[in-house]
Amino acid sequence: MIEIINKPITENMLYRVKDGDTMESICKKFGTTTQRIFADNPYFSELYAGCILYMSHCNKNIYIVQPLDTIESISKKLKISAEKLIKDNNIKSLFIGQMLEY
Repeated sequence: MIEIINKPITENMLYRVKDGDTMESICKKFGTTTQRIFADNPYFSELYAGCILYMSHCNKNIYIVQPLDTIESISKKLKISAEKLIKDNNIKSLFIGQMLEY
């Protein structure tokens, strides 16, 4: 059975799992519980880098890097300093599709 979500999904509700992430670290990062993650992702069976989780109770704002984005252009869009963006996301380089928290 396919479940229909009645509210639109925004990029702020999606999280791409990174190398080294654990369920515990993701729960802490988003202020949620393992049970909530499994409830939001009923077909989720394995945590691996690159998988995308739906987070209905996301307490973080996420920005997805677009073509031609730079640290400076993103920081202006988000109205935060470039230094904070780099520090909070441990940015070494940018790539299209990268998810940044702010």
